[in-house]
Amino acid sequence: MKKYCTNCGNKIKENDEYCAKCGKELSEKKNKKNNKKATWETSKLVISIISLVVCFFILIQSCAAGLVNSVDKNGSVSGTQGFICSVLMLIAGSVGIANRDETENGPSIACMILYFIAAFITIGSGNTYGDLPIWGAMCCGFGLTYAGSMLLQTKYFKKHEKDKWVLIVAIITLSILFLILNIYS
Repeated sequence: MKKYCTNCGNKIKENDEYCAKCGKELSEKKNKKNNKKATWETSKLVISIISLVVCFFILIQSCAAGLVNSVDKNGSVSGTQGFICSVLMLIAGSVGIANRDETENGPSIACMILYFIAAFITIGSGNTYGDLPIWGAMCCGFGLTYAGSMLLQTKYFKKHEKDKWVLIVAIITLSILFLILNIYS
């Protein structure tokens, strides 16, 4: 069976990786690998943009919660927790955008740790600032997504395609459990 270049229509041999006429890459395996890498880069970009946008909402809410805490003299620190969560999300979002094309795991690990710290800070903070547990669960989900993206790029998951869905379901489940735990603590 003869093969033809999808770009120019030139006849190509079975083992050719590039078209001799137009130079287009013909290897489907490389294209699939590049598509998967692009998917994770896009995911990191989307998470980072959401993080930057949401951090400003959290900052405004935190200032309002802090003001209410001061006026009521109730001793709650949920406004401060929200402020710290907002700053951590701002830093993680900025690092994520600046390093979204990075092939090394260092920036991803930094973002993951920042998101987990932001999530941890929000535990039990819903007494005067009801939205903060939701933001914490979102940070937990972002951290888990970064962790999952690094795990999915390991040799094990490259060999075991079916296990990827188990990891993705586990990430979603852990995020939901964190939200429930955070709201009811």
